[in-house]
Amino acid sequence: MTDDSDTEFHNTLRQYNCMVTGKDTDEIAQNVVRFFSKGRYREQLERNVRKAKEELRWENFKEGLVEYIGGK
Repeated sequence: MTDDSDTEFHNTLRQYNCMVTGKDTDEIAQNVVRFFSKGRYREQLERNVRKAKEELRWENFKEGLVEYIGGK
C-alpha cells in the first residue's frame, strides 16, 4: 500500500501494477477493501508481484552493472 507519489519506488510498482494505491487515505482504504474482497483483483496483483520479483532480481542487473563500471 502506498500513496500516489512520484518516487522511483512508486513508479516501479506502478509500472508492474503490483500495489494498492490511492490519491488520499480514503481512496487507499477503498482499494484495500477491494483487495481483500475481490479475489480476481488480489490474484492479479499477486501475479504482478511475482513477475516484478522475477524481473527485478539482482541477478538480472548485476552483469550489466559490472560491465558498466569496468569489472569482470
